[in-house]
Amino acid sequence: MKNTNDKIISNLTIRLTNRVTGNCIGSGIVYYNDQLKDLVYILTAAHCLFQDGDGFQEPLEEINIDFYNSKNNSYYSTTKTIDNRLVFKDADKDV
Repeated sequence: MKNTNDKIISNLTIRLTNRVTGNCIGSGIVYYNDQLKDLVYILTAAHCLFQDGDGFQEPLEEINIDFYNSKNNSYYSTTKTIDNRLVFKDADKDV
């Protein structure tokens, strides 16, 4: 992959980490549209948001979202509460 494409992908993707353990639990894509005004959505697989993965029985309450900063080659994090009303809990349809 070309270096330019790597930079574009790095700016559109995020790393998810467990707020308690600090372990990496997955990745996601940043979605923004002008009509959303000041909202940004993170799209990820549902199993990343559960302590028990595909069991979908132990939802995490909060996660760290790590954004990559290509200017200084580092990540910065923000902690967010998970709105489980937006999480699709079906192992057969989990991406």
